Amino acid sequence: MKRNFFITLFFIIVYLFSLQNVFPKNDIMLNDALRRAKNEDKGLILYFYSRYCSYCDMMEKEVLLNSEIKDMLKKDVVFLKIDGDVMRDIVKKYNVRGYPTVSLVEPSGKKITSVPGYISKRDFKKIILYLKGKHYKIMSFIDFMGQI
Repeated sequence: MKRNFFITLFFIIVYLFSLQNVFPKNDIMLNDALRRAKNEDKGLILYFYSRYCSYCDMMEKEVLLNSEIKDMLKKDVVFLKIDGDVMRDIVKKYNVRGYPTVSLVEPSGKKITSVPGYISKRDFKKIILYLKGKHYKIMSFIDFMGQI
């Protein structure tokens, strides 16, 4: 009886420790994106979403799947989609409070700003241009968005 208890306890402990290996994968994805942004000298867009978010679905269909936006994301910035239900450690690290949220990050890894909520195609293009042109070095995000 005691032996079965200890064997069961052992497997529970091993299982719990194995769950910890999920989190390094998240960090690896983020670190790879940060390294790529630095190597290519491009800004990084972190797109936080949830599978249960209707605004995230709308943004995916109306903005992120748009051919012009997709081309800009491939060519002008480093883009990483982050499922907030799975990658909670990164959500916490970037202080995301709701979905969708877009965080802008310099090639150096320094966070510029976060934009919560649905973003129109027009404004998302502005965000890409803000990062591509490195306008964060000379003006705030709000000033840039107001000018264009």
